[in-house]
Amino acid sequence: VGQMAHASAPWVSRVITTFAGWRPSEALTVSTVACHHTLTELLLFLGTRANESEPMRRMAGVLVSSQDLDDIQRLNFNFVTKTAPETVGATLDGERHPTPLSQSLRAQGRHWALHVLEGPHAWCLSAAYIL
Repeated sequence: VGQMAHASAPWVSRVITTFAGWRPSEALTVSTVACHHTLTELLLFLGTRANESEPMRRMAGVLVSSQDLDDIQRLNFNFVTKTAPETVGATLDGERHPTPLSQSLRAQGRHWALHVLEGPHAWCLSAAYIL
């Protein structure tokens, strides 16, 4: 898009913001999901506006029908209100509400974390043995 993604990057005015904030220490999943959601909202807005006028629809070459936009809106609503809360194990208000899916994902994350930490554990044990 034109903007570099580090804290001291010079400002370039060709950026779509997701309002996810600067998150230097986490994986890009939050930023990616926020960008996807922002672009979905933009698609819904532009598609709805283009479908309001037949001349605008023809001029812009819009191939998205009102039914397509309704489907996207329904999928977007279901993601925000059902799928995301079930996946993260929290309500829309941010209250913890563990679900079988969220508990399974957290257990898998802990399992993978043991593999990631295997190297540092080996270094610590080696250092303890040497000392």
